[in-house]
Amino acid sequence: MVSISSKEIAIIERGSTNDFSLESIVEKCRDNDIILVEGFRKILGAKPNVPKIVAVKSEEEVVEALKTFKPIIAFTGPYLAMRRELPAPYFDVLREQAKLAELVEKVIRGEKGIESSPLRAPR
Repeated sequence: MVSISSKEIAIIERGSTNDFSLESIVEKCRDNDIILVEGFRKILGAKPNVPKIVAVKSEEEVVEALKTFKPIIAFTGPYLAMRRELPAPYFDVLREQAKLAELVEKVIRGEKGIESSPLRAPR
């Protein structure tokens, strides 16, 4: 499917995501500054050069995320994870979109004190 407006073109391809490697995904996105990927737990879970924002719905998902994902730069989601101490900040995306966006910018820029070295698409 192709969607075209006066300022952008969006293409959706059908196919099994099982056939994609991380490298092929990055290659398809090479002209983009930021790539947001949902899913791909097995491919991306522990890759240290891919910062993660984890959406959680329960305490159990927080615990599982801490075991599975490295590095986690932020938590979000309907579960108010503020009840426990987390290694990354929690953002309410309905109220704190700007703060989450600022954090993503800091990570991309590699600012001091922020997990950096995000995977960059080849140019």
